[in-house]
Amino acid sequence: MLGVSFLAIVLLLPPVATLVLLSLLVLAGSWEWSAFLRLRSVTFRLLYVALVAVMMPVVWHVTESPEGREIVLAAAVAWWVIALVWIAFAPPPCDTVVAGLAGLLALVPAWLALVRLRFDLPQGAQWMIFTLLLVFAADIGAFFAGRRFGRLRLAPSVSPGKTWEGVLGGIAGGAVMAVCGSVWFGVPAYAFVPLCLAAVAFSIIAI
Repeated sequence: MLGVSFLAIVLLLPPVATLVLLSLLVLAGSWEWSAFLRLRSVTFRLLYVALVAVMMPVVWHVTESPEGREIVLAAAVAWWVIALVWIAFAPPPCDTVVAGLAGLLALVPAWLALVRLRFDLPQGAQWMIFTLLLVFAADIGAFFAGRRFGRLRLAPSVSPGKTWEGVLGGIAGGAVMAVCGSVWFGVPAYAFVPLCLAAVAFSIIAI
């Protein structure tokens, strides 16, 4: 029911409805993320949510120009590279500031990317839905492959449930969805599929 409601809002209502929906979802996510920060009170958790809420219109304004988009994109890519190295070396639990910054750099760029897809592209609603389906396909593939074949742990001290077999399953699921997407949008598979698989690789870090 929730999935049908989401699709109805994205496909049938004006883009501003999607903006409101995604903003509410990200703010809910920031509240959940604040639980990881070991904050001393509900007030501090609400302040973290407020910080995320403030940053969303800020990055939207910054990315109104091509230069601003390049800056935000470069910052997001740099963060995900750092996160990949971080996970690979399996550091001890991070402090509150680092964990809060990680949440900010995960939630706000994700919100921005989805909203920009919806507003800026001619088939924005479809592109946004495809992006979500790509991540879902990778997550489902990773879950089933990891559960059925999982033996080699990816990063035991960070995420004990993730395995290299799951990673391969996620890539396979993402590849299938990427091929479908190339047909869906009529774009060349030789360029589109590798781009999608790069997105899948980053999603493995985040999920």
